[in-house]
Amino acid sequence: MILSHGSNQSNEKQVTTISHQGVWKSRGYGWLLELQQSRYSLYDITDHSCVEFESGSAKQFEQGFEIVSYNDDVIVLQVHADITRYGFDRIESLPADVLKLNHPRNSDPELNFEVLWHTFNQDYAFFDRHQVDWQKTYDKYRHQIDQRTSDEQLMDIFKLMLAPLKDNHVHLYGMGLSFTADKNAHAKAVFKSAFNLETAALGNSRTVAAYHSFVFEKLLGGEGKVAGNQLFTWGFVRPGIAYLNVMRLFGIANTPQAKMATGLPEPRHEFAAFLADDLAAVALILDQIMEDVADANALILDIRVNGGGFDKIGMKIANRFADRKRLAFTKHVFRGGPADPIRKLNVTPEGQRQFTKPVYMLASQRTASAGEILAMCMSTLPHVTFVGEPTLGIFSDDLAKHLPNGWKVSISNEFYAMPDGSIHESDGLPPQVASPKKQTSDLAAELQEELQFTIALINSTNRDARSN
Repeated sequence: MILSHGSNQSNEKQVTTISHQGVWKSRGYGWLLELQQSRYSLYDITDHSCVEFESGSAKQFEQGFEIVSYNDDVIVLQVHADITRYGFDRIESLPADVLKLNHPRNSDPELNFEVLWHTFNQDYAFFDRHQVDWQKTYDKYRHQIDQRTSDEQLMDIFKLMLAPLKDNHVHLYGMGLSFTADKNAHAKAVFKSAFNLETAALGNSRTVAAYHSFVFEKLLGGEGKVAGNQLFTWGFVRPGIAYLNVMRLFGIANTPQAKMATGLPEPRHEFAAFLADDLAAVALILDQIMEDVADANALILDIRVNGGGFDKIGMKIANRFADRKRLAFTKHVFRGGPADPIRKLNVTPEGQRQFTKPVYMLASQRTASAGEILAMCMSTLPHVTFVGEPTLGIFSDDLAKHLPNGWKVSISNEFYAMPDGSIHESDGLPPQVASPKKQTSDLAAELQEELQFTIALINSTNRDARSN
């Protein structure tokens, strides 16, 4: 066992220790894992750096990770209830030069340039898909960095380096600022304008409230049900045609943490607890939805505005529409090596009821990240028709990486593939039925028109079925 427990008396605090102590190097992900008797640490590594970014007690390790398999030389871990698996091989020791969490940050601009470039060179998976020559990027910008480079200048150069990737899972955080290599800036601006928002981010409570109000009042006519902190809205748009809108795949539970969430927690034990709460909450919500829509002849699943979150939540939703166990997608890490097999993930009927009558899934370029995993899962089901436009194309988890100066970047380092092997990173998952060409610049009107188009499609399909 990774963890062993013992206590002298039943009323004493339980003591937890970690077995398999030593240093372990991840297959892909660019991590080192240090297991000591009573603590663990995770480090980001490149050829130029080793930066500790997470550390905790043995108890926190147990709360965060479950053991998939292990022997003297290999450990495979996953965060409790999550789908990503991390393989580690035993190595002799940590590098000589380690930046621990309690050490002062190293603001050397040349070092931080090298670490950022090598981080992407080592673990970023999609230079080819984004048509970026990363070596040319190094050659272009390296000579602009020296010991006199200020933080502001370094930040500006990093932005110039990352912007051509046009990958919305590539972020840069530092100096109290954030930057995204955004390929969706126009769509975000349109969304903000349509709903009079300060931000299009669906981690923002005002953004969620404004879009929920539109869905409830304009799409459902003010009649329906709401749950999960306004993230799940459902009802009927026509007699016999049910409608379910899912806006986000995290922050669903009735807890202070979920209600205040703007993103996913980073420490693994907090991530695991947050996911567990959301899984419990979504199960109850889906039970109610399945009961309410059971008599419908067809259902519209609207994820045109879905900011992502937990892949597992998306899979749990898809399970309620599954007719049988089916391969939904595969996942593997860039630079994982031949020892790491491709992971196969399935949709499987779950709950007392499943809706297996015709489903029409609405998705768009505003369907992102875990929202696209939900779309992948639904697309494998034979009674589901995908209507709309291609999704955003950011399937990989965004892997956080930490620089010596205290800044943080995130990268895409995983391949998600459909059952036929196709990968839609960057270009997005394509619809089966494309929406009509937009006739207006009014996004709210477009969303309503697209819903009416889908209702007409359902009615037309039903008429054709009756005539046959």
